[in-house]
Amino acid sequence: LDSKLLEIFKERFEISRKVGLYKLKHDLPIEDKKRENEIINSIKRTSDLPKEFITKLFNLIFEESKRVQGELK
Repeated sequence: LDSKLLEIFKERFEISRKVGLYKLKHDLPIEDKKRENEIINSIKRTSDLPKEFITKLFNLIFEESKRVQGELK
């Protein structure tokens, strides 16, 4: 199960890299806190997991995604 999670994260960060290239090409900012909050709130509404866990997990995912995108500059 853990190896599957890591594969999913790897795929997500590959997509983040592609999104980062799009943002770079179109002169868009890497960070969009409003969008991040929308995603977190949507997941909280539909998940049975503890809300604090969801917030921490996705904030960590978003930070890593922004780090990946920031390396493209």
